Amino acid sequence: YWAASAKLGADTAYEIAQMKIGRRLAIKLLNASKFALNLGVTDEHIIGGPDDVERLTEPLDRALIAALREVIAQATADFESYDHSRALQRVESFFWAFTDDYVELVKDRAYGARGEEAQASVRAALATTLDAVLRLFAPVLPFATDEVWRWWRAGSVHRAAWPQAESLE
Repeated sequence: YWAASAKLGADTAYEIAQMKIGRRLAIKLLNASKFALNLGVTDEHIIGGPDDVERLTEPLDRALIAALREVIAQATADFESYDHSRALQRVESFFWAFTDDYVELVKDRAYGARGEEAQASVRAALATTLDAVLRLFAPVLPFATDEVWRWWRAGSVHRAAWPQAESLE
């Protein structure tokens, strides 16, 4: 995490504070993943095309997926231009907003307080976001992402394809 935070060509001193931020990020990733997976999120909930997007019945869920689509597109462009630190910054910023805002706002709905359709919408948004975020963080947090990936899937996150923004339209 510390090395990925450094810009190419810049001398970067070892910073314990930066290592602590990476540790907090990995722990938050594990906890957010446990929350989603304990709700019964599975591969079947992941949105993978235009027909699937209609399963998102709630405006907040659609807004999350729209933001995720943008982050995937931007992070992909950053990696393609060899700006890995900018890609990390974008993904990390999205992830903190996802956990601190979205997850807190949907907890009641996630547990079924507003009915099955609303709960299914949350599950689809959580599964899709978790799937993409694990793949986006994999180059930077290899062990934490692979651990979570193996909690619900066979194989390794490092063998999975890079997420595509177009699949979320």
